[in-house]
Amino acid sequence: MAVQTLRLAEHYELALRLLDLALDGARREGHTARQGLIHGHRAAIALARGSLQDAQVEAETGLRLVQAPHFGVLQLAAVAIVVLIERGALTAAAELAPIGEGRGIGEDRAFTSEFLVARGRLRIAQGHVREGVDDLLWCGERLEALNAPWPGDWRAYAAPALAALGETHTATRLAHEQLETARRVGTTGALGLSLRAAGLAIGGDERLGYLQEAVSVLESSAARLELAHALADLGAELSRVGRRKEGRDARRKALELAHQCGAIALADHALAELQAGPGRPTRTELTGPNALTAAEWQVCRQAAEGRTNREIAQALFVTEKTIERHLSSAYHKLGVRSRFQLPAAIAQ
Repeated sequence: MAVQTLRLAEHYELALRLLDLALDGARREGHTARQGLIHGHRAAIALARGSLQDAQVEAETGLRLVQAPHFGVLQLAAVAIVVLIERGALTAAAELAPIGEGRGIGEDRAFTSEFLVARGRLRIAQGHVREGVDDLLWCGERLEALNAPWPGDWRAYAAPALAALGETHTATRLAHEQLETARRVGTTGALGLSLRAAGLAIGGDERLGYLQEAVSVLESSAARLELAHALADLGAELSRVGRRKEGRDARRKALELAHQCGAIALADHALAELQAGPGRPTRTELTGPNALTAAEWQVCRQAAEGRTNREIAQALFVTEKTIERHLSSAYHKLGVRSRFQLPAAIAQ
């Protein structure tokens, strides 16, 4: 509970220190389910900070350790689904949805809310906007029924979707409620998300101001991925009102940040928008750390810390042959010849 509170309050470093201690204890005791829950919290923190590779690895590790009907599957599936959405892998994300559904989302558990938000976002990304909004509204009803101390961010995703459906009155109401709550809570990541949602949902003359404030707030936060999204939206709005150079500059920043986060879907969108105008950038993410898959990144990170192939294989519950294959592929992408060069290569 303490870690959950710290995570939602965006005290990530302290939360991670507590999680490291808890993970050491769970490993000593051989408590696999507890290890899985800890990986779930770490995955959620990595996602909030925009480290999609780390988030995917942590979530996948947790899902190997925790199986339905354990309630921890809901949070792990939720993070994994959102990561895959951001990486443009909607088919893979859709394949994960039944894992959470099999847990029984009718039960009143807090992790169910995270899963409903993730599934709602997935359905919206798939073009099933009404179904996605229904999930998000259901999440809100559940949180209210639970008298949850933390209101969640479901409104931030429901409001823009409702605006897209033409339900502007409800969209505006939810956007204002989300923004009011975020200002009261005072965390920069949540406030930036809420300001961006308000800009997208309310629109009109207020849109530009909300998006500019969102970028300003998020620049002082740890939420790099949310900043990338806000920059992309700001760039689009600046271009729409005729401030094209400023719009391109914002989109270039969004593209660079999206690449750093591993947000392939956003990077592709920002690149396409930039290529539609002058000063076209080129895609270069075929080599370097951002070209690594989530599994390759995890293996490289542990190898860089000095672990042997056997130790890495045992930690990830895979064979040594699998580790060798991941390292070989990673060496090629990173342009290195041995594990001793990995620390510098993945720190680029």
